[in-house]
Amino acid sequence: MNLLELKNINKYYRLKGGENFHVLDNVDLAFNNGELVAIIGESGSGKSTLMNLIGGLDSNYLGELFINGKDIKKLKKRELDKYRKNEVGFIFQSFNLIGHLSVLDNVTIAMTLSNVKKKERTKHAKEILTELGLENHINKKPNQLSGGQKQRVAIARALINNPEIIVADEPTGSLDSKTSMQVLEIMKDIAKRGKLVIMVTHSEKVASSSSRIVKITDGKIIDNKEVLKFENASITEKQTDFNKQKQNLSILSSIKLALVNMKEKLPRNILVSIGSSIGIMSIILMLSLGNGVKAYFNNTMNSYVNPLVIEVNMPSQENENIDLDVTTIQKPEINAPKSFEEDDINNLSKI
Repeated sequence: MNLLELKNINKYYRLKGGENFHVLDNVDLAFNNGELVAIIGESGSGKSTLMNLIGGLDSNYLGELFINGKDIKKLKKRELDKYRKNEVGFIFQSFNLIGHLSVLDNVTIAMTLSNVKKKERTKHAKEILTELGLENHINKKPNQLSGGQKQRVAIARALINNPEIIVADEPTGSLDSKTSMQVLEIMKDIAKRGKLVIMVTHSEKVASSSSRIVKITDGKIIDNKEVLKFENASITEKQTDFNKQKQNLSILSSIKLALVNMKEKLPRNILVSIGSSIGIMSIILMLSLGNGVKAYFNNTMNSYVNPLVIEVNMPSQENENIDLDVTTIQKPEINAPKSFEEDDINNLSKI
């Protein structure tokens, strides 16, 4: 059984005009442990899209993609997260290291997300960094490293969870020729240990160092040949169970990571907090003033529009338009009982 197998993979991108762009066209590939595969092609040929599918970053495609006999398209969201976290390691051209973390913390963060104990992840990270020649740089920040050293840190981070597949997007693209060859030797060693390493590259020189070369043009595989076979590759078959993987990031670890990030940019966070507090207090103050003004106007209008008050203006006897003083007359209640007058008593006596 192959470690990775793609069957009749088709991928479309929808364009603005409603048309579909066929980026991958009936791709059929199969890879196994101990291979260093170079996928070469022009820009826009579908290389990166193919890498996204293999890495589980894109599930919107037609066809079947098997890892150890399991179709990753049928995995549940949680199982797919575990696949990306534990079965695939990513290496990027731009390194994608976290600037405010040390080299050691950049490497261990993948194990932190898997809720591995600090002592265990630190020990494992130091072992990998030592193998890559970075044992004297574990406490440095990424901006204190050269390009080759940064890429080695990225490789260590990709290896920390012991994945079966390493996906590298132009791993030597931003490096000089000498450093590129050093990185290629590291990739070869990884493949010889029984890992499947898949590299996207434009360089024929880089491709010539691989065990297999896959050429892709306009989404179609036009060549797929094995150029050499690595010896002494310790290939071990692994049964993948996505339901029995390492745990997710714990709440305590989440809080610790958040505090580390807050501490690193403390002045900015304090200013943001102060600004947010001022904004919230201003909104509360404006609402309070608005409610107070509204209540004042309501009370004032009610005092002038009292339904029990009638204003009467009488002209003078000289027909001059002089208003009399305001007379306040209490309106009679409609249903109020009428008092007996003297004439009413006499009428009753006659009866």
